[in-house]
Amino acid sequence: MIKLNKAEADMLIAMLKRKVNEQQALQFPSTSERKLSFNVLGERRTDEFVINIDRKGINAQGCTYQGRIKSNNIILLRLDINPTGVHINPNNGNKIVGSHIHIYDEEMELREAIPFDVNNKDLNGRVALHACISVENYEMLDFILELPDIDIHVQPNLLGVADITNNSLIIKLIKSGLNPFEKDKGGYSFYDLLKEYDEGIITRGGDKVNVKPIMDFINQNYPRLAQV
Repeated sequence: MIKLNKAEADMLIAMLKRKVNEQQALQFPSTSERKLSFNVLGERRTDEFVINIDRKGINAQGCTYQGRIKSNNIILLRLDINPTGVHINPNNGNKIVGSHIHIYDEEMELREAIPFDVNNKDLNGRVALHACISVENYEMLDFILELPDIDIHVQPNLLGVADITNNSLIIKLIKSGLNPFEKDKGGYSFYDLLKEYDEGIITRGGDKVNVKPIMDFINQNYPRLAQV
């Protein structure tokens, strides 16, 4: 059986990767489609990997992400989001409930796991929700918003990250629990921003942006706050 040492595995995991077919559009699988696989290349063209995404059947909030080396099928990482079962680490007997990640180890391979928080921040202080909005992966966004432990009250505020012209997305974020009247340190709220767009104070290329559907939704659902 082929094995990697820790230095080799860590190097392959940390390596920047890109899709083999960069023109291929990927869509997060639905619970009916369940699975998605695609290949990525590492920094060296000899390093090719397969990424698997598997929705967990009847568990609509469960999903597994797996990255393996194409040439030998060694699994480097496996991330289990909101699994239904309990993972028991064979090395110490620790029980892990909820999302967890397996990282390749020369001795234990993937048998050990560590807890994973879907609200973890990257080096820039952003979370997965920010990334979904930035790359317009709304299927993934819907999935994450439904997770039981997701924290939507993050910084930068998701309403400020979303494209102001995407009315349906902003309404969805507000329905998820974001407060459009929450003020920043300067005393300015997302609703203040909307009003400036609605009044034509702020434009896009000189053209007025239609934010009326968002304004109507807020005025209907938060009438007293909207009048302040």
